[in-house]
Amino acid sequence: MVDRVIIMVLDGFGVGEAPDANKYGDEGSNTLAGIYNNASLNIPNMANLGLYNIDGVKVGEKQEKTIGAYGKAQEQADGKNSPVGHWEMSGYIKHPAFTTYPNAFPKKLIDEFMPGMITLVLKKKSILSDDFTAGYDTIGIRIPDDPFVLKLLKEVGPMLVTSANISGQETLLNDQEVYKQFKGKIKMIVKGKCKNTRASTVIKVDEDVTILRQGCIQEEEIREVLK
Repeated sequence: MVDRVIIMVLDGFGVGEAPDANKYGDEGSNTLAGIYNNASLNIPNMANLGLYNIDGVKVGEKQEKTIGAYGKAQEQADGKNSPVGHWEMSGYIKHPAFTTYPNAFPKKLIDEFMPGMITLVLKKKSILSDDFTAGYDTIGIRIPDDPFVLKLLKEVGPMLVTSANISGQETLLNDQEVYKQFKGKIKMIVKGKCKNTRASTVIKVDEDVTILRQGCIQEEEIREVLK
């Protein structure tokens, strides 16, 4: 009886394109062949296990007698990324594919405005309880440009918070206004005031960038960065 199984994964070490490669622009991909034909590849143990004997592999010297079982598999999960492949090896097949945003989350937008007066609204992952988002399927992400808050985040990590005002009421700009509105409802208030009298600009990120609320950062500034 087998009481231990060890799985070793060479991530990204493909032996040829899959039948659905055209969906992802991967026609002709073959990591093994690319390395073999362009570098010195000396992997005798893997060759003895049967790497070069796999059906469709056209490089390397096939072994008359191998010390391992060999073959190739077609992923059943939707999408193309390492996590779903690893999950599938463990018995979980991911359907549908993860949502991707190839054009909607440019690094230059983050570099330009974060930390700062911008909130990005993203589709939440299924592992996040609806209790955290009041049943919505999105969650807002923000990194404030405030020394105290940045130091706090560095110490405790990401924090799940709500706005510093009751929904539908005026934005609160200092500790006195917070105390007046929430008197007796919260245990601690940090003394201070907001640098800006306007709220953050809120952007929804999906297939495109949609401005949900105009705040300190103007739409023209955002569009200019996204050019």
